[in-house]
Amino acid sequence: HLHFDHVGGCTAYKDGKLIPVFPKATYLIQERDWQEATNTNERTRTAYIEDDFLPLHEAKQLELLNGDTEVIPQLWVRRTGGHTAGHQMVYFESDGEKIGCLGDILMIPQQVAIPYITSYDLYPTETFDSKRYWLKKAQEENWLLIFGHGTAEKSGYLSETSGKPIFVPKEVV
Repeated sequence: HLHFDHVGGCTAYKDGKLIPVFPKATYLIQERDWQEATNTNERTRTAYIEDDFLPLHEAKQLELLNGDTEVIPQLWVRRTGGHTAGHQMVYFESDGEKIGCLGDILMIPQQVAIPYITSYDLYPTETFDSKRYWLKKAQEENWLLIFGHGTAEKSGYLSETSGKPIFVPKEVV
């Protein structure tokens, strides 16, 4: 999604003009997220900094998706919604191993308890439902979960204690 903490740093000034930092990159986002980011309201305005993503659009580096998309064989982005209308997660599968980054519907391992969501979630009921669905799937299929937000534990698996999900850290190199 296009929140400043995810696309901040994708542009920089050169000769007084904002340009993409990675000129060969393609950024995959959901159409719904683009609509939300470019039509903000009082609640959402502070989460988006147009200088972070408009130059990417102008350089034709944004690819707008409509739902789940297989990017390359075995690598998917899947729309989760909840955090933003077009929030998506990344999922990879190879040789029986499954890896998922649930993005901002599960920012840190401490949020594995189902009711824990953040005040940044624009659609909390959708976050709740999506989180429940993806955590169950990740646990049943033994996904390695990767986290992108501030924590010492960047990856691990889900287990269960007394019917509740728990996080089991696993360091990956």
